[in-house]
Amino acid sequence: METLLPVFILIPLLGFLISLLLPRRAETALSRVAFLTAGALVLWGAGFTLWWLLQGSPVLTIKEFSLYSSPGYEFFVDLYFDRITATYLFMGAVLTFLITLYSR
Repeated sequence: METLLPVFILIPLLGFLISLLLPRRAETALSRVAFLTAGALVLWGAGFTLWWLLQGSPVLTIKEFSLYSSPGYEFFVDLYFDRITATYLFMGAVLTFLITLYSR
């Protein structure tokens, strides 16, 4: 279950990378990419949250990678998923989708 957490970062990153490959004047294609990316994030978030709730809503945490490490200090990227994260994830994804839908 913890291995699926990076997908929440990869979906918007994939949409961003696809938008960089589009020509400047392709506004319709850019709008579709943004709409599909935001929609995919809503669907993935709802599905993952439902599956997470059915598993008993365990706190998920993974130490992704270290940005800086010294003998007395380590700065790393950590992914953490709990009830508050699930709420903010779902609301943020839905609001992003609605804004994308409105801006089309």
